[in-house]
Amino acid sequence: MKTRLFRIILTAAGAVFVLAGAFAWIAHRTSSSSRQNSGWVQVTEGPFSLWSSYEGELAARNVVILSSRFNGPATLTQIAPEGSFVQPGDVLARFDSFQAEQDLARLDREYAIAEAEANTLERAVLPLETKELETVLLEARVNLGSEEQILADSASLLADGLVSEQENAGQSLKVEGLQARIALLEMKGRLTEEHVHPARLNEARAKLDAAARQRESLREQLTHCIAVAPSEGEVVHLLLPLGGEMRTVRVGDVLYRNQEFLCLPDPSDWIVRCYIPENELSRVRPGLPARIVPRAYPGTTLTGSVETVSAMAQTRPLAPGQRFFAVTLRVQDAPPAMKSGLTVQVSLLSRHIERTVTIPRGSVRWEPSGPACRVRTATGTEWRSVQVGSGNAAEYEVLSGLAPGEWIQL
Repeated sequence: MKTRLFRIILTAAGAVFVLAGAFAWIAHRTSSSSRQNSGWVQVTEGPFSLWSSYEGELAARNVVILSSRFNGPATLTQIAPEGSFVQPGDVLARFDSFQAEQDLARLDREYAIAEAEANTLERAVLPLETKELETVLLEARVNLGSEEQILADSASLLADGLVSEQENAGQSLKVEGLQARIALLEMKGRLTEEHVHPARLNEARAKLDAAARQRESLREQLTHCIAVAPSEGEVVHLLLPLGGEMRTVRVGDVLYRNQEFLCLPDPSDWIVRCYIPENELSRVRPGLPARIVPRAYPGTTLTGSVETVSAMAQTRPLAPGQRFFAVTLRVQDAPPAMKSGLTVQVSLLSRHIERTVTIPRGSVRWEPSGPACRVRTATGTEWRSVQVGSGNAAEYEVLSGLAPGEWIQL
């Protein structure tokens, strides 16, 4: 009985030993296979995208810039805080209007005087002068008729010897004098009506028009005392040379005509401006999709597309020996946190293929004869020359030398 039990125990121990050996062999084969495939990848076929990266700057497409519109100095009495968000119609700045209001009162008075003078001249003075000339002319004509009758009577009396020739000649001269005076009065009346009165009336009207223009100009100046926002946006104060230093404006500062002091970027329409090296110009064209990542918000990715490409190359201060083309991108659905002037990283989809053979960049070794890959074959491995096309950050497009399914070493 004991012998039989001992045999059973030995048989069980042998079976356990055999199973342990089998498991060890399987583990060894699995480990060997794993070591054999480590560092090897399979050539695949699928979509390939080439993104080109550039640095750019986010900007509002429309920026309202405020400047002083007064003809002279203007004192700032109120300004919207920098960084405040305003709506259309909100007050951005106010200027002191006291002097302009005083000047407007003076110009209103001058305009009223000029208007009264023009009306008096047109409706009273000139018609009276015309009437007086007509009256004097009428009196001269009446006198001429009387004197001509006396001259005719004098001629009859001269024939009868009742008056002397000297008296008759004197009467004749008197008639000629009256005729000359009438001719002069007629000329004066004609010239006065055609030239003198129109000139005086035009002068009065010109004075009135000048007073009206000055008054309207000052009224327009008064409208500039209050600057309101034409659209929504975030207030930005501009640096100015004030008081011997470069700073933003404060209440009490004196500004001059066309001096810009505030801007209001429109947050509803953002663009990105970047510069493309001339050797990469062929990669860029209007309509290309773009991914935009602000440096201040690395977890935020904006979408956009190329809008315009400049038609002329230009140099950049940090790269004087290289030429660039300015590119403008349209940004879609930018979040409210975006600020004008943010540095962004722009990635442009310069090429996309739906299906092509690709390999990892790390599988390519660059020989003097060109790129090559270590390929697994049925008999072992070999170095094989390949022809690659475009490459992105992770992989190359294979033009020839490899087929999908082959194994290559990283």
